[in-house]
Amino acid sequence: MATREQKIQILQALVIITEMTDTKWSEATLDAVVQELAAYDFNQVHKALNRVRREHKGRLTLAAILDFLDDGYPSADEAWALVADGMTSESLTIVIPEIAQLAAGDARTLWTCGDKYGARQAFLRMYERMKAERQSEPCRWVVEAGTDKEQRDMKIKEATAQGKLDRSRALAYLPDNSTETRELLLTGQTLTPEQRRIGQQRTGAMLAMLADKMAISDELR
Repeated sequence: MATREQKIQILQALVIITEMTDTKWSEATLDAVVQELAAYDFNQVHKALNRVRREHKGRLTLAAILDFLDDGYPSADEAWALVADGMTSESLTIVIPEIAQLAAGDARTLWTCGDKYGARQAFLRMYERMKAERQSEPCRWVVEAGTDKEQRDMKIKEATAQGKLDRSRALAYLPDNSTETRELLLTGQTLTPEQRRIGQQRTGAMLAMLADKMAISDELR
């Protein structure tokens, strides 16, 4: 929720834009639009109003402002493409909005039954509905981890760089052998060739030790 000072800035920007677009809004309308926009992240609203001022043609409407508002959510078609990739191959790691994961529930059932068109349509309807319900909330991204560790490492690193995952969540999803990416997330620096060699040796030693312990445990049984 915007502060009082931020609401004043939103109001000032709206007054300027209405004048530029020859839009006649009453004080009550201005107040209603300010209250509506105050529910969103202020930085996103500020960027949207700047874009409206530069790019919008014709009379101003609340819908036009919301069209310029980047809420961080991909479109339904973009989200479906990500979900479909994950359903196509268990090896792939996908990073998707939380609402896409929830919207994929019934779609997965239809997909498994071979109805890919029905799966897509069910997903699009549910995703759009949930997106509308959460339009004032920031997009929360989740990870569906695949079996391909190298691809998972790449996806986690990419999502972190894009700001979709914070460092702690990214570290939790990294494969055990992602030494270099783990070091990058922790320190902001990549490993030198020597550090990479030592890390590989330590990983190998730990795996060997675990294998020995498992072998001894099996013998005791």
